[in-house]
Amino acid sequence: MIIEEEKAYLKHVLEQIKKEIEKSENVLNELSKRGTSLSFEDRKRGDHFNINAQATNAYDRIETLIRSIPVPYFGRIDFSQSPSSPGQKIYIGRAGISSDYESLVTDWRAPISSLYYDSEIGPVSYDSPSGIVNGFLNLKRQINIKDSNLIDAQDTSLVTNDELLKPYLSLSADNKMKTIIASIQKEQNYIIRRPITSNIVVQGVAGSGKTSVALHRIAYLIYALKDSIKSTEFIVIGPNNYFLSYISSILPELETSPVDQKTYLDFLNEELNDKLTLVEDDPEISKEQAKICAFKTSLKYKEALDKFILNYLENDIVREGIFFDNEEVFAKEQILKLLFNGVSKYPNFDKACKYIVKKYKDNMRDIYEKLNKKYHKIYINLPMNDPKRNEAIAKSEELNDFIKNKGVKYIKDYFKKLNVRILDLYKVFVSNITLYVDDVDINISLFQKNTLSLLQKKKINFDDMAALMHLNFKLHGQKKSYRHIVVDEAQDYGMFHFSVLKEMFPTSTYSIYGDLAQSVCPYRSIKDWQLLKVLFNDNFEYINISKSYRTTTQITNNANHLLNYLNLPSAQAVVREGNDVLFTPKSKENNYKFQKIKNYLEQGYQTVAIICKTESEAKKIYNYLKEQDLAVTHITFKDHQYNGGVCVLTASLAKGLEFDTVIINDASLQIYDVNNDVDMHLLYVACTRALHELEVLYDKQLCPVFKQSEEDINIRKLTK
Repeated sequence: MIIEEEKAYLKHVLEQIKKEIEKSENVLNELSKRGTSLSFEDRKRGDHFNINAQATNAYDRIETLIRSIPVPYFGRIDFSQSPSSPGQKIYIGRAGISSDYESLVTDWRAPISSLYYDSEIGPVSYDSPSGIVNGFLNLKRQINIKDSNLIDAQDTSLVTNDELLKPYLSLSADNKMKTIIASIQKEQNYIIRRPITSNIVVQGVAGSGKTSVALHRIAYLIYALKDSIKSTEFIVIGPNNYFLSYISSILPELETSPVDQKTYLDFLNEELNDKLTLVEDDPEISKEQAKICAFKTSLKYKEALDKFILNYLENDIVREGIFFDNEEVFAKEQILKLLFNGVSKYPNFDKACKYIVKKYKDNMRDIYEKLNKKYHKIYINLPMNDPKRNEAIAKSEELNDFIKNKGVKYIKDYFKKLNVRILDLYKVFVSNITLYVDDVDINISLFQKNTLSLLQKKKINFDDMAALMHLNFKLHGQKKSYRHIVVDEAQDYGMFHFSVLKEMFPTSTYSIYGDLAQSVCPYRSIKDWQLLKVLFNDNFEYINISKSYRTTTQITNNANHLLNYLNLPSAQAVVREGNDVLFTPKSKENNYKFQKIKNYLEQGYQTVAIICKTESEAKKIYNYLKEQDLAVTHITFKDHQYNGGVCVLTASLAKGLEFDTVIINDASLQIYDVNNDVDMHLLYVACTRALHELEVLYDKQLCPVFKQSEEDINIRKLTK
């Protein structure tokens, strides 16, 4: 009965979609004819702009309707004002679809759609623009459609039932992240529908859907605030460019215009108008260097930089006025006042330069006469043949030529020298760090040597980015403003990174997503999200998501051993059974890895990753697999595009990605030290990337953090 009813409605919807496409195509044809017949007077009135706008709307509608054909909707709710009335049948899909006389599909972002994600059968309420709407949910139905064909339909009370999630969680991973609109969970929906005025910090275990939620929230906010906000007022700051490539399809699939998506480095280079290169983090960093990194990302480092900036602005930005022929033409005090326009925090070099140049041009004759007095006095009082007289005349003529032909360039060059490059200014700060900080437990000479040697090559560590951004902001302000800022994989940021974003965009609201367990550089990263209260003046909401939707129960349970070792809460697994995690003592046998990959591909898996600890380890594996004529990609720190398939990469680069199967190249005790926080965080990231299959290779002795997991598996095998 259910299937027949839903087949009939699907047929009706598809027929109506085709009719609506035809209507919109006819509108486009009519608009095209009108556009070609417009007179000059029509164009003067701006009629062509109106036609173009209508044509764009018609074209967008056609695109939306065409994209809806394979899966026009995924769920249905029956909502009524009273339990006795049949109420309204509401089908929920990616985009709203309507014909002339009926609403066919309701957008998943519409207020009433929240009932599908949040509510059980019975009395319900939801927020609408006009206030709370009360009523009764008489039916909730999950509908599975593929390629315009009804696959299944079943009634449920909650979308959060693990059985109902299985069809969505068992899908293969590919080179792009997928939307989750058909399987959004109650706790995810709560985050997505938080108002834009809320600052939220989301701590979510690996596989909890943080990135998906972040992007779906943007799509929701743009939909909900369509009359007052544009997509250009959002920005997503991600960990690297291939991660941004991986998530790039989500917003277009959600019928939302793309938003700015940048790495912190992209953001920095744009602000500095420079091209700095980021140095990859070293997973085997020394304790001394780790202390330096922690210092650079701390608020103590910001305080030292602020002292330097204050000293620079007060004493060094203008050391002297503009001198012609050893005489002051424009005083230091005048230039300082112009730079800061009396009240501005930031020096405006261009404005000050233009003002001085204009004043100079307007008063060139007076300036010449004032500076020429000393020469005029000499040659007017000496005999015609006196050498000193001739020398004074020559200098007077030279001065005249300079003022007429070279003075403007001299002034512009003066301001260019004042406007020191931020990178050069940062070098000065690093070279003189001891003047601005005391009582700091780092090796100062190592700090200066390593930092300056990289800066000379226009290279920086991740730890330097906040300082450079802060320095640039203090001297120049920011170029662009945003209404809402999303920071993903935020667990790798130090307090200084968050602080500089907040000072640059104080009126923006923020969505911050991360997992402290996946902090691959814990020595420099934020240790507790509650520390951000200082920056947000307590105006932020902390939300914890503990359920992992990515991995099988077996993979989640294995990863939980690592979380327990790190003294972090365990993840809650969705009930999706899979194969046991394999622990295989064959890390040195490359042929074994090659055969395993072939087996996985033959089983139909689309994405297979070999995850290594170091880049050198990854390169060796990649070279071997390449020699076997295997289509394999080596994902490196410099890559901008994620293409799926078989790949080799380091654990630190695997953050945010997911694969059908994962092989951890070598989890031996000698590779991953249980007493090293960095190693344990890297291993946790590696162990949580697989959707379906995980194999852990090792040589001689397995890292003991897995001991309990391996014993559990062996016990299960014995009892079968």
